[in-house]
Amino acid sequence: IKYFKLIKMRNFCFCDGTLGSGKSFLSVSLAIRQYEKNLRNVKVQNFFRKIFGKQPHELPLLYSNIRLRNVPFVIIDKDLIYRQNFRFAYKSVVLLDEMALLADQMTFKDKELNERLSEFVKLFRHQTKGGYLITNSQSICDLHYTMKYSMSDYIYIHSKVSILRLFSILRLEERIYNADGTTTQINENDIEKKLKLVIVPNKYYKYYDTYCYSIFTDMLPVNDNVVLFTKNDSLKAENLISFKEYKYLYDNLKIYNEMEKKN
Repeated sequence: IKYFKLIKMRNFCFCDGTLGSGKSFLSVSLAIRQYEKNLRNVKVQNFFRKIFGKQPHELPLLYSNIRLRNVPFVIIDKDLIYRQNFRFAYKSVVLLDEMALLADQMTFKDKELNERLSEFVKLFRHQTKGGYLITNSQSICDLHYTMKYSMSDYIYIHSKVSILRLFSILRLEERIYNADGTTTQINENDIEKKLKLVIVPNKYYKYYDTYCYSIFTDMLPVNDNVVLFTKNDSLKAENLISFKEYKYLYDNLKIYNEMEKKN
């Protein structure tokens, strides 16, 4: 009880942590378990509603922006995000992996995006009649300000250890985000001394691809131009690389899809 923690799900759950810390792993497990719980509850309610001759409730669904395996889900598209032609089923669970890719802190000047995202987050529980929104990103600082100001607390994942390939132990803590862009935790000592442990079965690794976004670069050739400088060679820099000129990863994906069609 002292060292372990049972995560209490809220209608808006956000997880952050560094690369490979287990953000997607935890988010997928929370989303699937909450969906199965919501589905059971609604089915039980419909059983009694049928006995009393009442109209049954619609069944909740699981929505995700990444592909999942061994569980029925609806792929999220723009129509769902914009809420123009479709809506989420009531009591549903929505999983948005790498939320900063949808809207990050640098898009705050887009007024239309600000309004749409604000309505989406602030009215999510009302429009889904008790649904759950589960998201993650590498840092809470990456998120659009609407997302940050709509959450009272979030889960910070420090590290993950796999035990006998059966389950993983996540070391994490709950943090509170303040309007000034800081969290209330002040770590005077080693942060690991205050972390709680959460056990998650490793079976959830089978539900998603932890490298699902590699599709944007998988078709590119490997750069194997290995160099070796000897004692008399100069180690001065010859150039300075920059992101000022770049090509969208989506262009690579289009090329990949065209190659697949030809094959």
